[in-house]
Amino acid sequence: MNSIKTFNKLFDMRIKGNCFKKIYSGDDEKVRYFLGEEVDSIDDSFVDDQLIVIGLNPSSATFNKSDQTISKVKEFSRILKFKSFIMLNLTPIRKELSNSIDDELYKKYNEENLKAFKYVLNLISGKVSIWAAWGDDIKHRKDLIECLSKIYYIISKEKGDVKWFRVGKMTDDDNPRNPSRLSYNDKKDDFNIKKYIDNFKK
Repeated sequence: MNSIKTFNKLFDMRIKGNCFKKIYSGDDEKVRYFLGEEVDSIDDSFVDDQLIVIGLNPSSATFNKSDQTISKVKEFSRILKFKSFIMLNLTPIRKELSNSIDDELYKKYNEENLKAFKYVLNLISGKVSIWAAWGDDIKHRKDLIECLSKIYYIISKEKGDVKWFRVGKMTDDDNPRNPSRLSYNDKKDDFNIKKYIDNFKK
């Protein structure tokens, strides 16, 4: 029987004061459930909300090594005046393995990913803002929109009516852009997640 690496067994968190400095759950090779960091501020003004970024699938970033997406997320978090970010994805399977992994394992990892979302949300005592950042590749697997629907349900159940936004214009296929495809001049705008999911399923 195929087994998976659960998010709690891969969990690592570094604390500074009452806040996390870095938070991570991943094995550096096959999966990454979440990665979060404290952000250096531009000035003394901050947004109170905790930023959660939702991508499609993790690339190469680990606890000790960034990649283009995480570097962009970190800088945008600073520009938008969030104190920190936590990045999760629609699926925790790293990009290089997403097309070759066994279907049974893929399903199990996605189910575990929902538990990771719930865990992260329960870590946060205050309000959250959600950055939709998965790009056009959501169309490559039919089950990814179902993953998003379940994630939306969990967020709504745990945190109520939260703020969703995107950065930059929607893609030509009407999806929120991946951070690696953005310019630092691109602006934040509201994102209607319920309408997006409803339209996607039509």
